[in-house]
Amino acid sequence: MLTTIFLSKMVCFINLNKTPNFGSVSDDLRQKAPNAHPTTLNWGPKFADRFSVEEARILWNRFKII
Repeated sequence: MLTTIFLSKMVCFINLNKTPNFGSVSDDLRQKAPNAHPTTLNWGPKFADRFSVEEARILWNRFKII
């Protein structure tokens, strides 16, 4: 279960880096997204660039419920 939560958080940061204006995410989290911080599973824009906008959307649709 913990791994699923970690993956969900990672997907949130990927999606924020690909689509900054998506969904109901706190402003605090939105401001943190562009800055890499591996301890909190935010590997920053360079990691997010490995995914297309469509792939980020698909990942988010699978994990947003968590």
